[in-house]
Amino acid sequence: MALHSRLCRGATLRIAYFSPLSRIPGPWYARLTGLRLSWSVFANNRIHYVHKLHQDYGPIVRIGPQEVDVADPALGREMHRMGSGFTKAPFYALLSPAPVDNIFNFRDAKLHAARRKLYAREFTLQSLRKEWEPTIREITKMTVQRIKHDALNGEAEIMGWWTLMANEVVCRLTFGGGAGTVAKGVKEPFVLMLERRMGDLAHLLKHFAPPGYYLGRMLAHVIPQLHDVFYSQEKMFAAGGGVVSRARAVKRDGDDSGPSNLFNKALEAGSLTDTDIITDAGALLLAGSDPTAISLTFLLWCVLSRPQIQHEVEAEVAQLEGEITDAACEGLPILNAVINESLRLYGAAPGCMPRSPPPGGATLGGYFLPADTVVVTQNWSLQRDPNIWENAHSFDHTRLPREIRMTEQAKIAFNPFGHGARQCLGIHLGRVEMRLATAIFFRECAGARLSESVTEESMQVVDSFIAGVPRDRRCTIRLG
Repeated sequence: MALHSRLCRGATLRIAYFSPLSRIPGPWYARLTGLRLSWSVFANNRIHYVHKLHQDYGPIVRIGPQEVDVADPALGREMHRMGSGFTKAPFYALLSPAPVDNIFNFRDAKLHAARRKLYAREFTLQSLRKEWEPTIREITKMTVQRIKHDALNGEAEIMGWWTLMANEVVCRLTFGGGAGTVAKGVKEPFVLMLERRMGDLAHLLKHFAPPGYYLGRMLAHVIPQLHDVFYSQEKMFAAGGGVVSRARAVKRDGDDSGPSNLFNKALEAGSLTDTDIITDAGALLLAGSDPTAISLTFLLWCVLSRPQIQHEVEAEVAQLEGEITDAACEGLPILNAVINESLRLYGAAPGCMPRSPPPGGATLGGYFLPADTVVVTQNWSLQRDPNIWENAHSFDHTRLPREIRMTEQAKIAFNPFGHGARQCLGIHLGRVEMRLATAIFFRECAGARLSESVTEESMQVVDSFIAGVPRDRRCTIRLG
């Protein structure tokens, strides 16, 4: 026992003071322990903690014994570019609700590229406009009408409605499900089980304390109350059976009357199993629902907090004639400017994007990073860098009206949908939803105002594991 203790202390000191990372600046305790960093995660303020370290120590900082954060745009691009050798870190295993990898957390670049290729064509802007824009627009219009109804009769909680909208859009597009989500105000059963699975005790215990997980599964046979917790994965897959049947339905029935779903088209290649469909559906729902809803919530808060900008946006969308189309919205300079500026400040993914260096390690910014290092970038720091953005923490929609006006550094740093080969697969879907939702909202709900309960404090960004959300996790508005 004493020998084991001495060996552990020796390993800690070796990593702390004799590792190549010892040259990287950072707080003294980060050399010895990751407890302070872990506490920031537990307290939902990791992005703020790491950002403060960059302010104190510079663009490259050691934040744990084997973890480094990079806030230099050029170095971030080098890490995330295709062929860099940097792969997604083991952390991403936490983001799979199932025992197999999915489109989001594949660490093997070739496996990811092959799976992404199956879906990529359906997520192009041209394909979305041709096959899915009418569906997206109808869901969006219904959502705005529900918001308008609530706002005229008291208050409308917009984050909840945007979440239902994004849920229905992704369910309809991926596996042909979710119909009536907004109309009924109830999420798809598979979505509910997925959300429960990602946040439950069993999922976390399996990764951080496996003995506790397996003990819980054994006790669940004699304590019924534990069964739903420790067998949530099985329940999620049972709910996923409906996903599989609907994904295969069009192919089986030969129904060509409407747009095919994403998985149906991928199934034509014959390379997806039922498990692949369920796990990828879960990944796409997680990546495509809450981030869109959160981004729209912050966008409306930013605009409604600034009456002059609200007036400009309302006047611009009022000029649109007839049915609002995404192509027409794409040509609106003020609308797109407020979307981009809100994404810069309040994009739904402000937190860590951890990567592992290639075998043998890598040199970045003059520092050698061993292969077992976790190297991280976070958009919160890149998109609020005062060396790149004037008055970096202020909302200024005139700074990003057109990409051509951005500096080269700003173009590299502005990545609300991720970087390089692992950039968000649904970037065009997210932008289509944001453009249509913003335009339709400000046409239908002109004169909307924030409720008195919505304040700077209630909308403060908290780092909720994989997304940056308002502190109160809600935002209400009024009309009339």
